[in-house]
Amino acid sequence: MNNFNTESLIISLFYHEKASILDYKFIKDMFQEQNNYEYLENLKKGILNNLTIQQINQNFISKKQLNIYPIEFCEEQLKLYTINTLMEIFYKHSIDIIWNKKKLEKTDIGILEELNILIDNIQSMILELNKKEKKNPFSSFREKILLTKERIDSGDFDEGVVGLSSSISELDRITGGFKDAEYILIAGRPSMGKTSLALDIVADNIKDNKHILVCSVEMSSEQLIERLIPKINNNLTLKNTVLGENLNNRINEILAASLFLEKSNLVIEDFEDLNKVTILDIQRAAEEFKKDKGVYPELIVIDYIQIIKDYLNRKDENQIITDISGALQRLAKKTKAPVIALSQLNRTLEERVDKRPKNSDLRSSGALEQDADIIIFPYRDSVYLEASLREKIKKNPNSQELAEALNNLLNSNVDIGELIVSKNRNGAKGTAFCEFYKPAASYVESASIFTYNEDLEEELSNF
Repeated sequence: MNNFNTESLIISLFYHEKASILDYKFIKDMFQEQNNYEYLENLKKGILNNLTIQQINQNFISKKQLNIYPIEFCEEQLKLYTINTLMEIFYKHSIDIIWNKKKLEKTDIGILEELNILIDNIQSMILELNKKEKKNPFSSFREKILLTKERIDSGDFDEGVVGLSSSISELDRITGGFKDAEYILIAGRPSMGKTSLALDIVADNIKDNKHILVCSVEMSSEQLIERLIPKINNNLTLKNTVLGENLNNRINEILAASLFLEKSNLVIEDFEDLNKVTILDIQRAAEEFKKDKGVYPELIVIDYIQIIKDYLNRKDENQIITDISGALQRLAKKTKAPVIALSQLNRTLEERVDKRPKNSDLRSSGALEQDADIIIFPYRDSVYLEASLREKIKKNPNSQELAEALNNLLNSNVDIGELIVSKNRNGAKGTAFCEFYKPAASYVESASIFTYNEDLEEELSNF
């Protein structure tokens, strides 16, 4: 075992955000330096009050002294031991500290009883750590197989699709569905429909009563609801919900769909300031979901990676995105939920003749490609065709043929869509061909069957 002060190392792990204070319990008697215990108490209160770790650290150290190991030293220890192992070492060490401290006091019956209670509490914490650390993968596998059998018996199973549905059967056949603890990237250039596809997935799983958390760093919760409603009630369009078109005739349907969403297991995290959202806020949202609902979300959607702020205010975009990507990967593993994160692509791809994206087009960091289990590129050739027509009309404004072609493109309700699966750690790669229904901004198998969902008609009518 390396030579270090166990108490200082534990404090340093929290200070450098290598562990979360919300995952562990402490009591005052464990600590030789009371500043350390006060720091952890401040840390917990600060996180619950939406302060960043940097703010908490600055506020505390300006008043108190802490012995903090460098982050490099902490990372070296984590290569040798898990966080839970280091925590167990600290807990066991604290029992010796408490015992030696109490021996110096008058050893009457009351003190001995107090000592036994303290030690029992700490030993209970050690047992909890061991339960978290020791997982039986065979038991988990059997549980998963039995759940799959239940789905087969109930008829709610598409062979080869074991995860959550995307609403596009061809995409589900390629990916096998979005499975527990998978980290999925939906990446594309502007106007390709990254958010649209993510909300299509959300809407499909809302109808299956899944617990879903949506963290949008770009849109407000009201804007997301406007875009979700036409995916719940297919009679409605974005013109109804966003622009208020034909509102008098559609108001009851819009209100009914909004109440349906409100009573579902969907939570849209309403960040106070979209310009200041960090990965800590997203992690906190998942914890608050569990606290409120009693379970972690079964699906988490983050829109989008590049506008999540760095709580350390660093300038290196590559390092920032690398850290955020790693944190999202860990969030998927911790919650056991598929985490879908949206990402931008480098604009250099538009210089190619074939503008279909590749993994190398992912913006800001190679960690995105490395960390993701699945990468999906929504692609519509019509976006580039429209841009090309507009450019040609600028050069030849009197061309009736070009004007008519652009008009036909703009007035069409349907685009040809491609959902390109360029990485699939647990399965095949390929392209799911579909259609993009523009009135609802939805990727669908066929816009000709994009009609009101009869299964929800009676349920929605009750709202």
